[in-house]
Amino acid sequence: MAAQFGGMGIDLSKGVVANYDLSVDLNFPQTIGFGIAYKASPKLNSLLILNGLTGKKLLTR
Repeated sequence: MAAQFGGMGIDLSKGVVANYDLSVDLNFPQTIGFGIAYKASPKLNSLLILNGLTGKKLLTR
């Protein structure tokens, strides 16, 4: 196995170390939701779902 890594320029006798510098900037809109259900009879269900989105980027488009 060392020969296979050696072919790629990796010397396992020196150990393996990896350093990464990564920065991520994620922006998600704020969401809010509300739901209510009512069982009117054994065969009839009523459901009301309200969802709202807010966010600076969403409102400026």
